[in-house]
Amino acid sequence: MSHPANPAPGENGPQRMQIVEERLSFQQKAIDDLSAALAAQQRDIERLTRELRDCRTTIEHLQAAGLDGGDLPHEKPPHY
Repeated sequence: MSHPANPAPGENGPQRMQIVEERLSFQQKAIDDLSAALAAQQRDIERLTRELRDCRTTIEHLQAAGLDGGDLPHEKPPHY
């Protein structure tokens, strides 16, 4: 006798159909889970892209205003 997940060609139709339906159900759940994970990752990528764009804009504004710290001496802060 074959394993239930791999029915032999001679096994009856209803049992084979049940096995196929179970496999389909598990595959559909896996697809749904992967789809949800992909959507969450896409939202994260979009959020991180916006944050990176905002950071770049802030850096550009600071550089344009001469506040990027490039000309500051490398000294320890007074509290050291």
